[in-house]
Amino acid sequence: MDIVPRGKEKSARNLLAGEHHGATSECSECFETFCGERPHALHRLGNHGVYEGPDRRRCLSVAEMAARGFTRCGRGRWSAGSSSATRSRTVVAA
Repeated sequence: MDIVPRGKEKSARNLLAGEHHGATSECSECFETFCGERPHALHRLGNHGVYEGPDRRRCLSVAEMAARGFTRCGRGRWSAGSSSATRSRTVVAA
């Protein structure tokens, strides 16, 4: 847990688009951490119950997430991307 000095907390007003520090979701397959359920669900592909072939259920790789606009927030959690291209975000390359 990060300890933030009083008065230096990050409020909802100054978070980047798509970034929040509320609920998180960790994938039990790839162990990546996401800023909520939406980006977690979006990083999963394929059909439930399919274990082989092109329609198998799997996680996007880091390179695939970066190519689809996923970004990491300041705490290293994946977000499904920003609605504004002008905001600076860290994109992890393969």
